[in-house]
Amino acid sequence: CFTIVVGLGLDYDIFFLARVHEYRFVGRLSDRDACVEAAARTGTVISSAAVIMAVAFSGLFFSTTTILNQAAFLLTCAVLFDAFVVRALVTPSLLALSGEYAWWPSVPPAAGPLAEGLARVDDDAASDDDDGGVDI
Repeated sequence: CFTIVVGLGLDYDIFFLARVHEYRFVGRLSDRDACVEAAARTGTVISSAAVIMAVAFSGLFFSTTTILNQAAFLLTCAVLFDAFVVRALVTPSLLALSGEYAWWPSVPPAAGPLAEGLARVDDDAASDDDDGGVDI
């Protein structure tokens, strides 16, 4: 069970940290603003994935084997704890405490205004979906 819990926990944190990195380096947001924006944008996806995994793991509760019931409890609690506590509170707190040291050895660019950074990231995403100005 431990390897499954570590794998799922890292999966959620990597998804969150990739978005923080994107907002920090591409969007040029400050560390705090990048964490807040990443938590807001990835919150529903990670929370939904955690609830789906918890429901899937809780199916083991229907087993008559005690070890499977224990595994179900461990996996369900661990996934929900990781998604709703670690990703929402612990990871952003550690990023905030570490400041610029979180990005070592690279040097992040200077943070720009919040709206300018978000507009730049959102424009990049919109340009990928652009159909060339053709109305369908």
